[in-house]
Amino acid sequence: MMCTVFWDRKGVILLDFLEPGQTINSNHSITELTKLKAQTSRVRPEKKTTFLLQHDNTRPHASLQTVEHISSLSWTVLPHSLYSSDLMPTDFHLFGLMKDELHG
Repeated sequence: MMCTVFWDRKGVILLDFLEPGQTINSNHSITELTKLKAQTSRVRPEKKTTFLLQHDNTRPHASLQTVEHISSLSWTVLPHSLYSSDLMPTDFHLFGLMKDELHG
């Protein structure tokens, strides 16, 4: 089972689980983004007008359908740096906090 984590500086907003045997495609990405929009409205009501999304440029994220859906949500997509294991924001911000909490 795979888990996609959406988070901001205040913490986790949404955890979305992919069932075994399923694959991530444009439809799945659009469904996740729709869930994220609804959950963000509930847990971060102050984010009504400004929303910055950073995700990688994998095919489901870069597909025309996904890009059009993000545009319909009026979100801004931040550019993602080229892959480098020492530059992944999640490694530092999210997993570092999890590691600290689980240590010992």
